[in-house]
Amino acid sequence: INAEYMGIFRVISNNHYFWMKGAFCLRVLRSYSVYSKTRSYTTEAPPPPPPPENEKESESSTQDDIVVIKKKLEESLEECKSLKNKLAYALADIDNVRKISRKDVTNAREFALKNFGKDLLEVSDCLEKAVTIMPQEVKEKTHQFHSLYSGIEMTSSILNKVMNKHGLTKMDIKVNETVFDPNFHDALFQQPVSDPKAAGIVCSLLKPGWLLHERVLRAAEVGVTTDDSSSAPGSDSSSSN
Repeated sequence: INAEYMGIFRVISNNHYFWMKGAFCLRVLRSYSVYSKTRSYTTEAPPPPPPPENEKESESSTQDDIVVIKKKLEESLEECKSLKNKLAYALADIDNVRKISRKDVTNAREFALKNFGKDLLEVSDCLEKAVTIMPQEVKEKTHQFHSLYSGIEMTSSILNKVMNKHGLTKMDIKVNETVFDPNFHDALFQQPVSDPKAAGIVCSLLKPGWLLHERVLRAAEVGVTTDDSSSAPGSDSSSSN
């Protein structure tokens, strides 16, 4: 009896051992499945976005956007080019205005003595005339009025130097050599000559001309030669008729 009970107990013990071992394994498998599910849920990537319903519509909208962007880019480039041209013109205008203003200031500074210089010319003419009309004996040092002549001559020379210092210069005119120029000379009379080559020459200087910084301040008053050979035969024929 004891042996039988021992055999039954051994079978029951073995079954109970396997049953406990199976329950433990089942419990471990359940824990691992729950852990793997939670891990896969937390680490897997987000699902991709769903594809567009109509791929052709998306491509056409993209192309339209590209066309609009290109058009805006071309408009921006044209506007930039136009602004650059306007800036260049504006800078050129400013430079021209600056040059004109500088020239006006220079002219105003140089020609501020124009009216005053014209008045001085009359004084210079009177002094030169007084020197030229002096008799030859007065110019000699032994003459009693030589000191008067020397004072007038010195005054005229100093005045000419001061005028030259401020840009007033006398025209260099040589009688019977200088060619008549209407820009610098005023012809008060004409003197006929038979030689055509001698026509158009200054034959007499009545009043000298003056320049103010290379501009005519007063034209020289002169007499001019004219060709008389062409008018002579006509006058003879008219007189015979």
